[in-house]
Amino acid sequence: MWRWDQQEPFGNNAPDENPSGLGAFDLPLRLPGQYFDKETALHFNYQRDCYDSATGRYCQSDPIGLEGGPNTYSYSWSSPLMYADPSGLDVTIKYFPPFPPGHIGIAVNSNDTVGLYPRKSSDAVNICSPVPGIVALDRIRQKPKDFKDASVVRIRTTREQDARIAERLAQAQANRNQTYNWCYNQCSSFVLDTLRTAGVPTPSGDYVYPDNLFKALDQFYIDNKLKY
Repeated sequence: MWRWDQQEPFGNNAPDENPSGLGAFDLPLRLPGQYFDKETALHFNYQRDCYDSATGRYCQSDPIGLEGGPNTYSYSWSSPLMYADPSGLDVTIKYFPPFPPGHIGIAVNSNDTVGLYPRKSSDAVNICSPVPGIVALDRIRQKPKDFKDASVVRIRTTREQDARIAERLAQAQANRNQTYNWCYNQCSSFVLDTLRTAGVPTPSGDYVYPDNLFKALDQFYIDNKLKY
């Protein structure tokens, strides 16, 4: 009925729309997550305007900027035999110094991470008493120097995982009744819960200190070949 022999790794070869000789069948699917547009001869991803198989690169810069790597137009780090980029984006995790305590945040479709914070600093936070919390943009809550010095882990996720993370982050930001507790419900637990709720693999155990969680995630995704 239809076949697409992968003779070329970046998807530049045309599919065979009538291999059986019984009539042409048009199926505009290409590399994972891509739709082929005959009018422009370009492939489209979920979050990118276009992918040009002739050059093996996107026509639109990565929406998460340089967090996705030094070449913001490359497809799957220019290694399509090893990696796929079904939605044109992935999940970004950032650690903001200084320690202690530091902070960790998460984003999808963007490098604009969010995290769980206490609404106000108080002694109650330091003695692990529950206080009102808020999920806010890290670029607003972090000091400019700490924001500039942030460390980044970017991991490969599926389109379904991206959608679940995006939904959870939107719900968390809309919830004005968050609770923050330094001992068991803080930025580290928020990032871990978000990843686990979406079905993204994580290292076992719980982490209170953001720097410990960031290091564990970084090593875990390196070991499991999920890190870009």
